[in-house]
Amino acid sequence: SWTLLTANTITDTTFIDTGWGTLPDGNYRWAVKGVYTNNLLGPAGFSNLLIMLRNDMAANTISGSLTPTVGVATTYTIGIKNVGTQAKPAGSYTIKLMSGDTELASVPGPAINPNQVLDVPINWTPTEQGTMVIYGKVFLTGDTNSANDQTPTLTILVNPSGVFMITIGAGGQFARMPVDMYYRNSIYE
Repeated sequence: SWTLLTANTITDTTFIDTGWGTLPDGNYRWAVKGVYTNNLLGPAGFSNLLIMLRNDMAANTISGSLTPTVGVATTYTIGIKNVGTQAKPAGSYTIKLMSGDTELASVPGPAINPNQVLDVPINWTPTEQGTMVIYGKVFLTGDTNSANDQTPTLTILVNPSGVFMITIGAGGQFARMPVDMYYRNSIYE
């Protein structure tokens, strides 16, 4: 639908819309029509799409140990972004570490500006061994786009208490580093 910005024709070559910030969240375009002799209107010219989303937080990435141990605190890092157009003060949203619908740990969100990206650490101490699928999720009351609130999943193997697994490098079975046992590079002479 069309919303007139002024009741009268604007003869200036510039216009500042002071009411833009009060519009509800949504997608907008500016449209301009030329007024010619005898009040003939030209076709509308449209701007690029303008998106007004004041409240949109996204959880983009999760990283941390793939082999935590029962009873040992492990830090996972959730990468978040304020996709909205308003800054969010500290504590106005929450970042959670989840497995299915179960909350494993949570922290209050730090202050974040529009379009800013932050890595938020969350400590979690596993209580049961076995394979789990975890993810990060951001919770903001009134979030206008819930489709971007969750990170991709991360499959982990929680070790029994007292068992510690350490992966050196990326852990691929064909990786030659950090120890290269190729015959030309062997540590044995």
